[in-house]
Amino acid sequence: MFLRVIKKGDQEYFALCRTIVADKNRINYEHVLGLGNKKDYENKSSNQIRQQLIKRHQMKISELQPNQGHIDLDAEIKELSPTRTIGDGQIVRTAIIEDDTGKARLDLWNKYAETFSVGNHIHLSNGMAKTKYEGILNITHGKYGTIKKVENQP
Repeated sequence: MFLRVIKKGDQEYFALCRTIVADKNRINYEHVLGLGNKKDYENKSSNQIRQQLIKRHQMKISELQPNQGHIDLDAEIKELSPTRTIGDGQIVRTAIIEDDTGKARLDLWNKYAETFSVGNHIHLSNGMAKTKYEGILNITHGKYGTIKKVENQP
């Protein structure tokens, strides 16, 4: 996700944007996730502005598309597969996660494979959506993403 300044009339706004996958002509499309009046964010860093706009627009599973990056969302773990070790010694397990709009598969690699339990509420930051399998989107935290347990959820 990135910030862009958009001008409408004499007003300037910060737009929190997400790049949608390029089409067959290699053109990138942007999706605006949130807008904030520029004067409301004076003396704030771009990271502070980004975080406030993210809070105003939390991603939902139903909005995600295959091959999409920079995913930030909250969900509940509904199911967990057994932990398995693959050829190069990495540990992985798959979670079925759900929010109020849908469900997805979340691959939990290495340190995350043993961290969570069914019923945990999690926050995924900087995740990536992969392809759909049996109609359900696959998501991973990737190399640069993080997953944290969220306390005090209903």
